[in-house]
Amino acid sequence: MIRTREVPAFTKEVRASLPPPFVPTARVGKPNWQRARQPIAAVRDRGYLPEHVPQWLPDDWFTVMVKHSGGTALARSAVFRRFAAVQLVQIATGMQMDGAAEFLGIPEEWHLSDVHKRKLHPLHRYQHRPEDPVPALEGLGQHISQLRTPIDYRARRRRFADWALDPAAWGAIQAGLPRPHRNRWTIPEHEVEGLLQECASEFIWSQLTGSEMSLAPTSRNLGPDASEPAKASPKGLIRHRLVWPRGFPYYLELRSALTNHAHTLATSSEGVGEYRRDG
Repeated sequence: MIRTREVPAFTKEVRASLPPPFVPTARVGKPNWQRARQPIAAVRDRGYLPEHVPQWLPDDWFTVMVKHSGGTALARSAVFRRFAAVQLVQIATGMQMDGAAEFLGIPEEWHLSDVHKRKLHPLHRYQHRPEDPVPALEGLGQHISQLRTPIDYRARRRRFADWALDPAAWGAIQAGLPRPHRNRWTIPEHEVEGLLQECASEFIWSQLTGSEMSLAPTSRNLGPDASEPAKASPKGLIRHRLVWPRGFPYYLELRSALTNHAHTLATSSEGVGEYRRDG
């Protein structure tokens, strides 16, 4: 009615009779999807730097989290490891999920792609689980703050951003190992050899940088489809046996040799004996 009448006095009179517009005095809550990407605990100085958080949490850190979660066995899935690492950065810095993921070297498409393709999920993915991640993460944060020689994983990721195991070093590692049984492979032997070197390079890089093998430079260079091989594929089997070598003598020895090589690279590049990765 106000817009159709052109009598100024009438318009002024009508407007004066209307109640004043509502002005909220409290902050409007964030949408659920936005809250799910917030730090799940209070942001404060926790005694460690975000650089001290690896993108791929080692197994012994999960033991620490279990101790601070009332004895509940926290999920050790890949998606939870990523979530926990991102949250450790968030609760120490106040970063949003996107910024913390980028800080850890996690690709943007891992958490911004279609839901069924995502490899990093926010809090709502874990809200229906019996575990309470808040005391677990706070306890783990305290553990990190008490490390005598914490590793600067971000500096490691930058230093070894384009690193790959060269053929000479791979040959030296192989020289001290027994030959693997290859009669069950469905691909030619020279392809098996290439996959072994590729996975060995990824494993060493993972140990050096505290990151997933699928983020290694050799994996990224092969494109997104090759970065996550099917578990039943030759490369998937090699990766699995490197991570879980029990029952495979060759892979037990190979893992040990690769871990020693990573230790040598870390100490020679930094000049100190602070290398430590346990899974």
